[in-house]
Amino acid sequence: MHGFHRVLLDVWREAGRHLEIGQSTEIITEMLLGHIPLGQLVVRGLDPRRETIETVAIGLPRERASWSTATPCAGADLRRLASWAKKGGMLQHSAGATLNPRLRAVVPFAADRDLLVGPLSGPDDSFGFLVFLAGEGHAFTRRHRELAEVLLDPFSAALANDQRLREMALLRDAAEAENRS
Repeated sequence: MHGFHRVLLDVWREAGRHLEIGQSTEIITEMLLGHIPLGQLVVRGLDPRRETIETVAIGLPRERASWSTATPCAGADLRRLASWAKKGGMLQHSAGATLNPRLRAVVPFAADRDLLVGPLSGPDDSFGFLVFLAGEGHAFTRRHRELAEVLLDPFSAALANDQRLREMALLRDAAEAENRS
C-alpha cells in the first residue's frame, strides 16, 4: 500500500459520496488514469436469483458493448467463484495468454489485453468482481496489481451500498404495488 495513500483516500471519498456505484465508478476511473494504464474499469456482480454475473458499473463507457453480456454462473462455477471471493486475491491475465478458467464467467469475451480481476465481497455472502482492462498496447506491472488490490475494499463497500439501494427500491415497489391493490 506504500505510496497509494492519497489515491486510496480519494477513491474512498468518491465511493462513499455517491449512492449509485455507476456514478462513483466513472469518477474513480478518471482519477486512476494517472496511476494505472486503464482502458476500462468494470464492476461485475452476481445476481443469485438469475444465477448470472452482470455488469453493475463501467468506468470509461466507450467500450460498453463488450461488457453487456450477462454470464450464466451456477453449480461448480458458482462455488469456485464464491470460494475465491471469500479468500480474496487478485488474478492477472496477460494479453495473448489462455484465460484462467476461473475468469470465464467474469470476463464474457476473449481478452486480448492485460486484465487484473479481484473479488468484491458484500453482505450476506454476496459478491462481485472488479475488472481492470489495460489500455490498448499497455501491460500491467506488479505496482499496478498492488494498487488494484488496495482498491478492492472501497469497491466492495460501494457494491454493498448499491445492492442495498436496489433491495430498498424493490421493497418500496412491492409495498406500493400492495397499497394499490
